[in-house]
Amino acid sequence: MWMVLAACQEPFRDDRHDLTGFRIAAVTAPSVEGFVEPRAAVVVDGRAWASEPAALAWGFVEDEDAASGDFEVDGTGAAPLLPLPPGRRTLVVTATHGGVELRAFLTVPPDPIDPPAGFDIGPLPLPAAPEGPELVREARAALEPEGAGRTVDGRGWLRISAGVPDGTLVRYMATAGSFLELDAATADWTATTDLHLDEDELDRAGATVPDGTVTVLALALADPGQTAFTATEVFVGGTPAGVWVGSRFVPVTGFPALPEQRAVLATFREDPTAPSGFRLEDGELVDETTLATYGTELLACVPAVVGPLEPDWFLTQRCTPRGSDGLPVVVRATDLPPTAGGR
Repeated sequence: MWMVLAACQEPFRDDRHDLTGFRIAAVTAPSVEGFVEPRAAVVVDGRAWASEPAALAWGFVEDEDAASGDFEVDGTGAAPLLPLPPGRRTLVVTATHGGVELRAFLTVPPDPIDPPAGFDIGPLPLPAAPEGPELVREARAALEPEGAGRTVDGRGWLRISAGVPDGTLVRYMATAGSFLELDAATADWTATTDLHLDEDELDRAGATVPDGTVTVLALALADPGQTAFTATEVFVGGTPAGVWVGSRFVPVTGFPALPEQRAVLATFREDPTAPSGFRLEDGELVDETTLATYGTELLACVPAVVGPLEPDWFLTQRCTPRGSDGLPVVVRATDLPPTAGGR
C-alpha cells in the first residue's frame, strides 16, 4: 500500500510511525464474490476519531501508475460496498478534512487476510535514558519482557507483538511515543516522543510522553498486496478504569466485573480525552437474546450501524461521538484484551 498527498501540500514530514495531524494511516480492501468492502483507518488532529469525520471517496483505476491522477468516484463514505470492475483492481481513496485532501491506494488482492488477532505486550528492562548501544536490534533481541502489561512510566518501554501468521509483516504506528522494530511482527515502543537511533548512537533523546492513553495501530502486510489492520491501546503513568471491546480500550465508570465477554447496557458519554472520543457509564449486564435494540442505530454514523458498540467505527470515520451524549447503548466487553494467540 502506498500513501500519497494531494491538494498543494508540503511533503509529508512526520515519521511513518507517528499518528500525528491528519493521516490516512491504513487501508484494507477485502473482496468477496466480486465485491470489495474497503475500510480506512484515519487519524484527525492526532486522534483515532473526529468530531467532524473526514469525507471519504473511493474509485477504481487501471493500475498504480494511474492512482495519482483523476479518477471516477465509485463510492463514498466510510463503509461502501463496491462492485469490483473488470480490468480495474487498483482502488484509490481520498480523505478530505478541513480543506485538506489526502490520498492512498492499493491493488485489491485476490484473497483477504485476517487482521491481527490480538497482542502480546509487556514492559522491557531498558533504561529511561539510554545511551544508544543497548537499543540496537541485537541487544534488544536478547531481552525478554518482564511479564505481561500495557502500562509504563514516561520514557518506559513496552514490547508489542501482533498475532499474525508466519510471513506477515506488521508496521506499527501510534498517537505518541517512538518505535524500534525488532522482527516482522514485533516492535519495541517507548513512552518517549521523537527518539531517534542512528546505528548505535542516540541522535535524539526525545521528550517524555505525558500520562494518558496511547492508541497503537498495527498494519499487517502480506503477499500479494494483502492488508489488514487492528488498533489497540497502551498506557503511560497508570492504568485507567476501563473495559476491552476486542483489542480496543474504552474508559468506564460504574461497570460490573467482566471476566468473560458479556453484553452490557451503558450510557454513552462524549469524552475528548478518551481513545475513541467517548467513555461509558453505569454499566448493567443484559441478556442479549432479549434485546430489541442495541441503541447504536441512534449514534451519529454514516452509514447507520447495527449491533453492539464498536470503537473502530470511530477510527474508520463512520461515526462521531459528537451529539450522542447520554445515549443508552449495548457493548460486548471484557476486562482483558485478546492476546496474540487470540485469547
